[in-house]
Amino acid sequence: MGFSRKKKKIRNTIITLVCILMLLAVAYYGYILVSKKINDIETVYIEKIDNLKIEHNKLKRKVFIPRIGMKRGTIIRSSLVEEKEIFIDIDKTKLINKQDMNKMLLVDVKVGEPIFKNMVAKERVNKGVREQELSMIFLKSNLKNGDYIDVRIVFHNADNYIVLSKKKIREIDLEQNTVFLWLDEEEILTLNSAIVDAYINKGANLYTVSYVQPNIQESSIVTYPVKANVLELIKNNPNIVNIAKTILDEEVRKQLNKRLVLTSHEDISSVSSGIKQEKNIRTEKITKTKEIIAVEEKKQENKQSEKEGYFNE
Repeated sequence: MGFSRKKKKIRNTIITLVCILMLLAVAYYGYILVSKKINDIETVYIEKIDNLKIEHNKLKRKVFIPRIGMKRGTIIRSSLVEEKEIFIDIDKTKLINKQDMNKMLLVDVKVGEPIFKNMVAKERVNKGVREQELSMIFLKSNLKNGDYIDVRIVFHNADNYIVLSKKKIREIDLEQNTVFLWLDEEEILTLNSAIVDAYINKGANLYTVSYVQPNIQESSIVTYPVKANVLELIKNNPNIVNIAKTILDEEVRKQLNKRLVLTSHEDISSVSSGIKQEKNIRTEKITKTKEIIAVEEKKQENKQSEKEGYFNE
């Protein structure tokens, strides 16, 4: 009987141990499955993160941005721009590189804005191009560096011709009425002819008109006919061009000075007129005030007289 109980106890213990081992095995197997699942998920996410990093790095571009705001017509110099790496979803072939230095800007660019290929163009300079300083042409008061202009000549009979077409202003000094243009030999010859023409024809003037949207506006057609007699005059007396420049320069300055004097007189007259008008307005106000006071005093006197008459009765 005692042996039987002992045997039953051993059997129960064995069954308990087997159950515990089975539970441990199931738990271990579950742990293995869960760990594998977690590892698989981690692997997927790591791959996704790596892919995102790769895609992100693909968007990293080297760009050139202005150190200061740059106007249309500016020649791109290394001193004016700085190279930076930024993340931008733009094909790198659309961005300028070091090979694009010394090209010309076609649009205004603000500080911090990347410069793109379609914003620049190679400025072709022919071997015969020379810079000309001109001060005998009437300049518009709102012209600035980089603007494009036509130079025209108008005669006393109102005939008007285009002498130079779509020339870029390289430098300008409006106070001195001086502009710098790049001209080739043919343009220099045409301009010299027009200068002499304006000199020998009293009342003729050279002046400028500007392009509103030079990026899309075509060049005007030169209509000024170079005259044979003027060319002959220049040929026989080459110094006449310099004489004509000097005389026209003096005439332009005289005209500008007259405008300044006239403007000053107009300003003074305007101020004087304004003061006089203000004085008249004040005088009218004082007069009206006095009239109102007089009327009120008269009313008071009438009331007082009526009261005195009432009491006397």
